[in-house]
This record gives sequence, C-alpha cells and structure tokens, in this order.
Amino acid sequence: MTRSTTTRRRSASRVLGRIALLAPVVAAATVTLAAGPAQAAPPDDAAAYLVSQLTEGDHVEIGGFVQYGPTIDVGLGLLAADSRTATLAAITDYVTTADSVDEYVHGGDFDAPDAAYAGAAGKLGFFVSITGGDPRDIAGEDLVNTLLDLEGADGRFSDRSDFGDFSNVLGQSFAILSLTAAEGVEPSEAAVQILVDAQCDDGSFALEFDGGACTGTPDTTGSVVQALNANDPGESVSLTPGREAALVAAARWLEQNRETDGSYLLGGVPNINTTGYGALGVLAAGLDAGSSTGWLAGVQLADGGLPMQPGGDSDVFATAQALPALSGDSFLSLDPSVVAAAVVVPPDPGPTQSPTPTETPTPTPSGTPTPTPSTPTLPPTGAGSSTLGALALGLVVGGLALVIVAGRSLRRA
Repeated sequence: MTRSTTTRRRSASRVLGRIALLAPVVAAATVTLAAGPAQAAPPDDAAAYLVSQLTEGDHVEIGGFVQYGPTIDVGLGLLAADSRTATLAAITDYVTTADSVDEYVHGGDFDAPDAAYAGAAGKLGFFVSITGGDPRDIAGEDLVNTLLDLEGADGRFSDRSDFGDFSNVLGQSFAILSLTAAEGVEPSEAAVQILVDAQCDDGSFALEFDGGACTGTPDTTGSVVQALNANDPGESVSLTPGREAALVAAARWLEQNRETDGSYLLGGVPNINTTGYGALGVLAAGLDAGSSTGWLAGVQLADGGLPMQPGGDSDVFATAQALPALSGDSFLSLDPSVVAAAVVVPPDPGPTQSPTPTETPTPTPSGTPTPTPSTPTLPPTGAGSSTLGALALGLVVGGLALVIVAGRSLRRA
C-alpha cells in the first residue's frame, strides 16, 4: 500500500528533526558508567566518537578500502541518537552515489556484469527508506527490483556473483526489513517463511541457512526478531500464526540467554556487538532491554567509543552497531511512519508460569501502549559470530571478494 505524500514528507522531515523528537527519551535515562568517567549523554558521546572516525566526514575506511556496511551502521546509529544530522546527510549522499551502489551492491569492476548481493541491497534499501529517501531511485537504480530479482522461488534472497553465494540469515532479515519499509511492496510470504523455517529448536537463529548443527547467536536472533516483527504502518497488523510463534520463541530465547549483568556472550566472552544486536531484538519485541543497555553504558570509554570486548580500545564497528540500542531504539522505532513493530511480546512469565508446549503467549498489537523499557542506556549492535556473518554480509563480495572489496566488511550486513 502506498503511503500518502503527507506521510512521506513527514518521514523526510523526521530525519532532520529526530534530535528534538527523541532526545527527551535518552535524557530521561540516568547512566552511571562502571568503567571510565561518568558521561551525561552516552548516545551523543558515542555519536561524536563515530563522527571523529569518518574519512572525509562521510564514510568509513580501513587500509584505504571503503567499508560500506559499517558506514551505513554509523548512519543508522546517528539516526537513532538524533545526533549529527549534517553528518547523517553526508553519509546518505555518499552511499547513494552511482559508484557506491555499483561497488557495494554489484561488486564494481571486480565482479560479473550482472552481479548483485542480497545483503547489501537489503541493507542499503532499508537505510534509504528509513532516512526518508526512495529505494526505487538510487543513482537511477530501482533497488527494490534489484532485491526482488535475487529472490528465488523458495523465498530465499541469494547473491549472484562470480565469487559465489554468500547470502545468509542476516541478509534475509535485511531484505525483509527493506521491502517492508519501501512503498508499494511487501515481503512475500515465502521470504518470511524461509526465515521462520531456519529457526533452531531452542528458538534462536544461526547465521547460515545450511550450517549443519543449528547453533543460534544473539546477533542473528536479534536481527531476525526485527524482521519478523516488522510492519508497514500503512498495512493492518496481521502476523500469521507461524510467524508470530517464531517471533515469540526468538524473543524468549534472547530474554533467557543474556547474562545476569545484561551482556551476551560470544565464544564465552561478553561482546559489545553481540550484546547490541541482541538488545535490538529485545527492544523490537517491546521487552525490557535495560540490563543490556546499562551494561553497554558501563563499558563505554572516555572518548565516547565502545570496545569490541570489555577492556579493549574503542572500535568503530562496535560503537556504530551499539549506538541504536544505546539510544533505546531498534530498527523498528527509528521512524514508525516508515516501519514499526507489529506486536508487543508479553514478558517471559518465568519457569513456574511458562506456557505448556502447546501454548504460545499471544502478542498484543503494537498500537496498544507498550511497556516502557527500563532506563534505556547504552545498547550496542551485534558483532561476534555475527561479526563473521556481518563480514559475509558486509564484505559484500565475500570470499575472494573479501580481498578485492575488503572495504565492504559489512559487519552485520
């Protein structure tokens, strides 16, 4: 369903005015840092750190290679923090040039003439929509059609490349988010169903579709929760029973698999990116992510950045992917006029009141008042094992392309 011109204009204006709109939510939270000096505005400090790390003020580079995925992560973080709108505009301009689209989505001169990467197309398309742009006209390309051309009959979005297919569950999630946010199109039932079918028995999601033993990660699970609960505000709230059950099970897994301090582990060690993306899933389900955001706030360093793991130095990827959660946002609350949560998942009743195997807690439409998350402090975005996935998703040209397009270390797409 096509949104009205009025709504579209409101969307575009909100991109420039989000500082005034959401700042009160962040300011309302009192944050005490467990490490380093106390900071009055963790999201703003993190935003300032990210801006200081940009090359020429509009993109991320490593070793001379542009990192398109992480550049978009910075943009999403600034949007969530309602901070540095001029820099956000510069980033948006940079990633939507013809050269950037060609390199990030199509592999540039190093790949086949018809090459296209699903994760990159989905992530860029979502970013353009959520910042008030039109993904059907990015440097003359209809990115919605590019993405739909990569969807197979089974609903899976796959890469088309000389280097192979590096698509995964993270990329599928971004594709669903992108098509939900775009006007005049919705994800196919098959695209959603293949995501539902990838769920592990315990409710989590693994990075790869065909990875053998199904071992889920907080990063991937947090991303999938956002995709499963994504709703076009112009459409009526309606999740199929299977999609709803998968959403609830994944949200429950995220609730039950965080440490008592709110962190999520990667390889047995607390990880900032993993905690960030896990928190995004919790927030997208309308649940309490306060312990995770508080933990993130506690590891923020004096320069405003966050390390990949506690005790490390500030890291651009970790900080960018943590900033939305630090700001109390998931991707479903960046601009509710573009994409919003379909339902609110009830809090976990606990082991003594857990539903029988045949019962599934019934989510409530997100139009009803949502439980206020406890003090949204500092949430980060996934890294960990997802970092490898992010790499596959962000190193858009994967494998061999990792070297050629090392700059597209998509780190979570």
